[in-house]
Amino acid sequence: MQVSSPLALHSIAAVVAVVAVVTVSQGMGGFSPENFTAQLTGQNRIEMGIEHARPLIVALTLSTNGTSGIADLRHDATDPIFVSLPSDWTTREVKGALEAVKSDPPVFGFTRWTIPARTSISFSVPHPPASVLMHNPSGLPLQIKLTRVDLTTQKTERDVILIKDVSVELW
Repeated sequence: MQVSSPLALHSIAAVVAVVAVVTVSQGMGGFSPENFTAQLTGQNRIEMGIEHARPLIVALTLSTNGTSGIADLRHDATDPIFVSLPSDWTTREVKGALEAVKSDPPVFGFTRWTIPARTSISFSVPHPPASVLMHNPSGLPLQIKLTRVDLTTQKTERDVILIKDVSVELW
């Protein structure tokens, strides 16, 4: 096939790009966008993001049994916060919410959750992450009180991590 004009060449390239984006976003061909980083690094690494209007303290507990887990997230803000998590994480339980917890449709393997003021929420984690990269796009101080519980080894790790203006690997 010979392409005779630059317009035809660009049209073909545009169609190929659209097909590639649709394939990736739909998880076709064994490729899933939520595991894109893991596929590149060879491990189950996830990314999370927290948006907030004021300095914030978040308690994050991840309990795992080797094959699955539960993530509990609790915050002290008087305003709602927005948390972006892998789209395969599903809600389990919500505590203390005076308003409904809302979620946006998944985009690029992430779901953005609106979590009301002073609310605790837990998520089922189908594949426990080997590492977590936390993003704080708000530019305001974010304190993560982290607890990791490995039920198979009965080991618990605690840490407090302060984040401002950068992304930080929690573990």
